[in-house]
Amino acid sequence: MQSFRTFVFIILIAFLFKCCGVTKNIADNPDYHTSRTALDWEGIYKGGVPCASCEKIDITLQLNGDNTYRLISKYIGKNGDAFFEKGEFEWDKSGGKITLKSDCNINESLKFRVGENILFYLDRDGNVIEGDLADFYILDKIEGLIMDFKWELVSLKGVDDSIIDKQNRVPFLIFNSEKSQINGNSGCNSFFADFYKKDENRVSFDRVGATKMACNNMEVETVLFKIFEETSQYIQVNNSLILMNDSKEKLAEFKLRIEK
Repeated sequence: MQSFRTFVFIILIAFLFKCCGVTKNIADNPDYHTSRTALDWEGIYKGGVPCASCEKIDITLQLNGDNTYRLISKYIGKNGDAFFEKGEFEWDKSGGKITLKSDCNINESLKFRVGENILFYLDRDGNVIEGDLADFYILDKIEGLIMDFKWELVSLKGVDDSIIDKQNRVPFLIFNSEKSQINGNSGCNSFFADFYKKDENRVSFDRVGATKMACNNMEVETVLFKIFEETSQYIQVNNSLILMNDSKEKLAEFKLRIEK
């Protein structure tokens, strides 16, 4: 009987050590269920923050999955000055805060806490800003089809990616929210068209027009304009836009790019 009790005691001790070991591993792993790993943080965030010498500063911040960012700061009521910067951002050890590292050192130490579809401005010490103006130090993630920013072409059905890379300029399109039109460039000619945003993830294009400049290779433009006619739906995943037909066949993919 004594031997049985000793055996049970040893089993319990081993079980406890095993559980403690698992707990320790989780605690030692900074990426376990953090904003960095658990949240869909990639995308574009917008907001208006207080300004000492102007009405406010309109902020547009794009966070990319490769830990790079693009930022536009527009000073409202001060000649409409806008500043653009890009660079990389770093996560802190907790996986919940980021620090922007600008290529041009404009906002080298700008910090944010990453929440669910939201960014909170942090002070120089890395704390959330509090007080009467706290609600103004927040950037909200843009939901739905992102408009008024440039979508650069990544791939086209039936066209080799190397051909896209050899265009005179990077093909792109922009959804104009005010006019319900798209405009852009095929890599050769500038183009425009009406777009119709129907139900969720449903979009179509009509009355495509373009300039008539001749280029050495017109394949991208020809296929792109044909794809506009076939498109009936889309998928937007963070900073990627995929156009599809009724059969949900991938026709084209674009990558989001904000710039001044």
